[in-house]
Amino acid sequence: MFKITEEEEMLYKENIERNGWFGFLKKVTDEFSSWRNINIKIAVTGESGAGKSTFINSIRGLKSDDEGAAPIGLVETTMKATKYEFPNNKNIELWDLPGFGTTTFKDKGTYLQHVNWKGYEAILLLSAKRFTENDAWLAGEIMKKNPEQQLFFVRTHVKQDMENIMRDRRRKLTQEDVECQLKAVRDDSAKQLRKIGIMDHMVFLIDSHQCNAFDYKKLVKKMVLKASALKKEALILSLAGITDDVINMKLCELGKRINGIAKVAGAAGANTDRKGRSYPAEVEVMFNEASVYREQLDLNLRELKNVAKQLNENIDALLRRIDLQSYEYGDSAAKFAWFYRQYDNFEPGFKHWIPIVGKRWKAAEYQKQCEITLKNFLDICAKDVRKVQGDIKRSFKGQ
Repeated sequence: MFKITEEEEMLYKENIERNGWFGFLKKVTDEFSSWRNINIKIAVTGESGAGKSTFINSIRGLKSDDEGAAPIGLVETTMKATKYEFPNNKNIELWDLPGFGTTTFKDKGTYLQHVNWKGYEAILLLSAKRFTENDAWLAGEIMKKNPEQQLFFVRTHVKQDMENIMRDRRRKLTQEDVECQLKAVRDDSAKQLRKIGIMDHMVFLIDSHQCNAFDYKKLVKKMVLKASALKKEALILSLAGITDDVINMKLCELGKRINGIAKVAGAAGANTDRKGRSYPAEVEVMFNEASVYREQLDLNLRELKNVAKQLNENIDALLRRIDLQSYEYGDSAAKFAWFYRQYDNFEPGFKHWIPIVGKRWKAAEYQKQCEITLKNFLDICAKDVRKVQGDIKRSFKGQ
């Protein structure tokens, strides 16, 4: 734990005095939400029928009938570049680019003139079957125009391919058979790309309806790792918790915030009167952060209602059955204050009233117990999200 410095303690104290308590809280919230102000644009392209719209919905955690979802159809639905924002961050944009080979864009020259390839953090080239001559041509043009561009080759509809193979067999596919088939698809895709001089590019095999299957997790993780340092946090905290890896990355990113939040909460506790309050001032700071944990891990009431609907279950029944402690302790500031009482053991002594240094020592003591509180609450959230994810997976398996 990095203890609060004299400079930090004075800064927070002055902030409270100058802006008042609510102004202080707003400033803290804005400071720790700065990742929302970072703009990231990601392009998704490919031939008509490659599954661009389905992928754009899945990576944002949406279904086709949700508000803001990309339209899904049996015919080409994207006639011009269309922007889709992430539900919890309007600054993260997925751009659905029109597919080459449609009735609108049959001429390569016309297509290149109408589609802008600049300004994207990454471009995903999707193909429903084997990479075609058009896919290879498009990849070559993108790399020619933007040599430094992060380009990802994505092969969609993999589950459907596996099902088609199974229909032609009497025996079920073993895991070894599946891996063999997937390797054949990867090798064939790499071969098609090598024909136009694109070497050593990994091809990700995915099914947009199964985010924890095949290479979907690898694709999302690679996109995050390839993002610039400034944009990693924004991308991780904007993604829906669609895969186990995304959840782990979110937990790691949220854990990095604890020390900073605890410093602020400690300063709040040291510089405000604890008498006459329903609960100590540091609780409000921590409760705001606890709400961020629940939102990030889809443990807030809105998302839990969606899960209950998905499982054909009443929300109250779901909460009783799964016993989510993050909901029990984090549903209100009053409930979180009760949770905090387990760790709120510090009683200021004589030395904490010594001018200048006493306030900082007091803030450090509050910081310590606030940090323990936040770590324990994040651990509870981690356990709860595993419970919910496990419940959803079991329902898909018919258990």
